[in-house]
Amino acid sequence: MKIITFSLILVFNQHLFAQDTKEIRPLSQFIGYYNVGVKPNKPFFKSRWYLKDGELYTIYDSDIDRKFEAYSNGKLSYNVVYHEDDLPEISESDTTYYVVLTFKNEKLEEFKVIRPRKEWQTDLYGYRIPELDELAVNAEVKMTQELHTDNFRFVYSKQDELFVKNFSSKIESVHYKLLDEFSCEPLPVITYKIYPDIESYHNGVLTPGAPKWQKGRVWTENEIKLVSPTYLETALNEPISDDLLIHEFVHIIHWNIVGDPNRIPKWLWEGVALYKGCCAWEDIDQLEYVKKEKFPSLKQINWNGEFQYQLGYYLIEFIDTKWGWKKVIELMAKNGNVKEALGLSEKTFEKDFYNHLKKEYLNY
Repeated sequence: MKIITFSLILVFNQHLFAQDTKEIRPLSQFIGYYNVGVKPNKPFFKSRWYLKDGELYTIYDSDIDRKFEAYSNGKLSYNVVYHEDDLPEISESDTTYYVVLTFKNEKLEEFKVIRPRKEWQTDLYGYRIPELDELAVNAEVKMTQELHTDNFRFVYSKQDELFVKNFSSKIESVHYKLLDEFSCEPLPVITYKIYPDIESYHNGVLTPGAPKWQKGRVWTENEIKLVSPTYLETALNEPISDDLLIHEFVHIIHWNIVGDPNRIPKWLWEGVALYKGCCAWEDIDQLEYVKKEKFPSLKQINWNGEFQYQLGYYLIEFIDTKWGWKKVIELMAKNGNVKEALGLSEKTFEKDFYNHLKKEYLNY
């Protein structure tokens, strides 16, 4: 999972004014989906610019939805220009974000965000994705309901009213127990955003057209996004379960303990959440690579999402069984370095794990 924190807040009024040219453009010209990267034409995440209550918002991967606001005196907080030639001379100590916008056929075609060098070594480059224009909308328009508890906030549509009422009591009942198990400090209020269907969820997490099995993810260190459990039951015939929501909360705990999830090996990231949130992969003995004893290495597991979900629970169970839960916590603190945490090489760890798997689950 790529985690990009986008700290730029541009300034807009009902129309966008270029600071120097005073050119006015309707907000409709900015609406769209954009591929974004730190090198020209090398995208690695998406951005959606959309209207909400007549005002322009933008969202980037793993960031909050940001409203483009104007100062009360009309002054722009950042420099927005239509040509790089109009930029002022930028010094190394400058803390301003400069934005260069390029329009074509009355639509924003591409943009460049020049970021302060004290904070960033790279700029951002964005390019419109024309085929996704119709999806550049407010993905949360039906999520009009809110419920607040001591430690959680739920944003959802009316169809999930009963589920949220029941689940909110359950997550509150296990909240402190999980924090205690992970020796985690108290957390800020955690938000669950529950999207009414699979399409709006995928739009909400900037992955339109993603596979249907992608149903939930941690969005920031204090926000979770997922598909409506009520929708999954009625439209996809999947039984309502609390497991996915608790699984994602365990991810939140892991993130707040260790920091940047990009640093966490995926086998550990998913394994811990499966083990403490939900759940063991059923019929592990029926997996083809298991039957043939062609077991993947930890590195291979990191690059394969299926391996992570199939083996993650069992990996953490093995560590807990052999060394105790404190070693799992230590392994989390050392970001999966088994040599430092467990005192053995990855190769030896892999061999011991698969011997454990064969003995406990494969009747060898």
